[in-house]
Amino acid sequence: MRFRAAVEERLERFGLQVAPAKTVVRCFDRTLAQGNGRPRQRPETFTFLGFTHFLAKTRRGGWHVGRTPSVQSRERFLRRIAVWLKANRHRPVREQQAYLRRALNGYYQYFGLRLCLARLSGVHQRVRWLWKRALQRRSQRARRRTDWATLHAAPWFQLPQPRLTQTWV
Repeated sequence: MRFRAAVEERLERFGLQVAPAKTVVRCFDRTLAQGNGRPRQRPETFTFLGFTHFLAKTRRGGWHVGRTPSVQSRERFLRRIAVWLKANRHRPVREQQAYLRRALNGYYQYFGLRLCLARLSGVHQRVRWLWKRALQRRSQRARRRTDWATLHAAPWFQLPQPRLTQTWV
């Protein structure tokens, strides 16, 4: 509570106020998780700027704040991709590939923090699946094709692989 009062006092000097409806104090302390083998109480998590922040244990036994893309931000991105693919499935595949490359690279740039690689890989796979489904819906015969397995090796179907842009914070 002292911290909140200090922040409110400092913001008042600049003519700003803390919105009580948008402000909450979370218990985010490593001492809650330190017990005899089992945590006494699970530390809270919170979502901010598209990331879910949580308390994680390092390999050496220390503690740090971990961040992964939140479920809402991932689903919002995938919904936007699905809507674009549905509206532009008639376009040439190279144009679709260019758009998806730009979108994925932007996503990787923002969410490419450590501990996020598994989530980024999931997004990559879902985008490939959405694109494949959009291509299948271009014609009635495309759904019955048996060579969709070779599609993943086609050069025009390649999308950028997930990568970490910020390895440590």
